[in-house]
Amino acid sequence: MHESPRFTINRSMILLMSKQPVLDWIQRVDPEPLQLTLAQLREDQDAFLIEQGSIESIEAAQRWVWRRWRTFFEQYLYD
Repeated sequence: MHESPRFTINRSMILLMSKQPVLDWIQRVDPEPLQLTLAQLREDQDAFLIEQGSIESIEAAQRWVWRRWRTFFEQYLYD
């Protein structure tokens, strides 16, 4: 049996979860709003991989996201 090399990629993941204001906004701007719940909206979220070790706590992760909020918001709208 041929053994292929195995590689480990050490990364942390940021998963952004929508809150009620996002759902309210979607329903307000959509000319034909869907019957969508917050739970349904949260079923398909984007995950962002970042260099492991760059974030050591929940508070550091929140600061990291806050500094890059525009990029995440633009990606959210694109999706």
